[in-house]
Amino acid sequence: MKILDLLFLTKGEDGQVDAFEATDFEDNPLGRLRTSEAELAMVLSEQDVLDLAETIEPGSSAAVLVWENLWAAPLGSAIRHAGGQLAASGRIPVQAVLAAAEADAQATDQATEKEGV
Repeated sequence: MKILDLLFLTKGEDGQVDAFEATDFEDNPLGRLRTSEAELAMVLSEQDVLDLAETIEPGSSAAVLVWENLWAAPLGSAIRHAGGQLAASGRIPVQAVLAAAEADAQATDQATEKEGV
């Protein structure tokens, strides 16, 4: 994984939003996050920040992390070289993964109870 951008947002009770890039923290412990990658691409635009700020409730904070899965490019290249093509792309939200795991655990528990084990 390679970190491409890291942004912190805070929204005061009055709705005022403050945004800080990882580079803004060079001289404190958060600046150590910055040193984990030599150069961040800073891919979030000003409009991205404004859009994200709209989703934050007053009195809340958020961190936005943009990353690249370094394994994906070589895999995609190998597939294309073998004559394949990308048919679809997407992400499964973590909430969906957790819900599926919980449902599976409940089904396993119910099956175990029926077997009398």
